[in-house]
Amino acid sequence: MTRESGAPAGTYRSTRAYAWGIVFFSAVALLFSSLLIYERIFTLEDPTHIPACTINSFISCTDVMNTPQAKVIFGIPNTIFGVIGYSVFLTLGVIMLAGFHPPKWIWYGMLAGTLIAALGSHWLFYQSIFVIVALCPYCGAVWASSMGMFISTVVTLYRRRREAAGLAVSRDIWLPTVIWVVWVLAIAFLIGDRLFF
Repeated sequence: MTRESGAPAGTYRSTRAYAWGIVFFSAVALLFSSLLIYERIFTLEDPTHIPACTINSFISCTDVMNTPQAKVIFGIPNTIFGVIGYSVFLTLGVIMLAGFHPPKWIWYGMLAGTLIAALGSHWLFYQSIFVIVALCPYCGAVWASSMGMFISTVVTLYRRRREAAGLAVSRDIWLPTVIWVVWVLAIAFLIGDRLFF
């Protein structure tokens, strides 16, 4: 991979479009993860509390939050790990916009982190739609954001490797955007087919 002018040795070049994408998606995921914690606290304090994201028996954060799938690791709510992870990504995105050139190990960490988030999102999607048979819309926003981060990270790293090999590199955002939109439409179809049709 090539280095951006002025970037220290051992760094991967990033683009502002990628940094903005990470900031946007991580901010959305952080917002909805925080809202889920907020609703969870109110539900624990008042069992009769109906979260804002509970609309009916199919679109229901309540049904999802009260399952073992909502607290997989040591009984800790998944959203707490989400808030921690997305805060890290948001910080990285902001400092990349400020001119920070991440070293390779941070790029590998971002790839690993977004992969874990994407795999976790797909597992939670399956559990929610096919096992619990209820959709938490706030969770859906987090899933979509996680996939946006993963797709943009993979595409960016792929492009940097092509650039390092002396091959032509596109800098447009259409490829990751199209992949993400196709993913969102496929997930929306599965949700609609399972819950509403």
